[in-house]
Amino acid sequence: MAKREYAFYPGCSSQKGASSSNLMTSVRTMCEELDIQLNEIPDWNCCAASIGYAGGGELPRLTLSARNIVLSEKYHAGQDLVATCAACWLSTREAAERLEEDKNLMAEANQALAEADLELKNQTPIKHMVEVLIEDIGYETIGKKVKKPLESIKIAGYVGCQTNRPFGIVGESFENPVYLDKMIDTLGGESIPGYEKKGPVLRRGARLLRAREIPGDGQRHHRGRLRPRRRHDRHPLSRVPDECRGLPGPDQPDLLHQIRHAGGLLLESHGGDLWPQRQRRGPGWADHPGQETG
Repeated sequence: MAKREYAFYPGCSSQKGASSSNLMTSVRTMCEELDIQLNEIPDWNCCAASIGYAGGGELPRLTLSARNIVLSEKYHAGQDLVATCAACWLSTREAAERLEEDKNLMAEANQALAEADLELKNQTPIKHMVEVLIEDIGYETIGKKVKKPLESIKIAGYVGCQTNRPFGIVGESFENPVYLDKMIDTLGGESIPGYEKKGPVLRRGARLLRAREIPGDGQRHHRGRLRPRRRHDRHPLSRVPDECRGLPGPDQPDLLHQIRHAGGLLLESHGGDLWPQRQRRGPGWADHPGQETG
């Protein structure tokens, strides 16, 4: 079949030696099999997912992502922009929607971009690789390309927040998405559907990791070495009661209540709002079609 071409935004974590460099090896191999051509955006920059939220400011954060969109439009016109990093995708998608909704913010961003002779037209769809696989390629096509099925392997799929909220996958639930389960089944594995079954598996895995990372001698394993526990090892979430940490089992039916309770404690430990810039969010964040409320 003909190759599908996408403007590709790899992101910082994909670079050699970074946290997701091995993922990129898998992505490129997968794309070869599925006839997907990723055209890297020239001179791309960080999406500002870290520094922007840490104090860089709203306009610089959105403008950095807008610059990547402009470069995509300039060098790969007519191609959807695709990211594999969830944070990069979320930042870029948010920037596109926020600037589209706020004309004053768009004008300010373009004023900054004009210093580099750039202008945002904002006509490029922003996609995560998951959207490409599910919505553009499809499960059936992916299934035909499987060479080594994941036979006899049970997998509890964990989607995470960033690829499912606030935008999500077309036709999927925001509270209990099943596209990863479908992908696991497509690849020949056995998915573990439903929170009531995934919960014990994920909690058991967390206990195993914790037992490995925090031995009884009060030290923490770090890349094969032991180092003493330090004050900054204590994360605010450690203050969350035990009953709020795992996914709910039969005795923990109200997931949303637990999340809100844990979130409240986390905010309290930080002394206020963790994400003040979201106070200016537009309808793209809160009023996504089909979003479930509770």
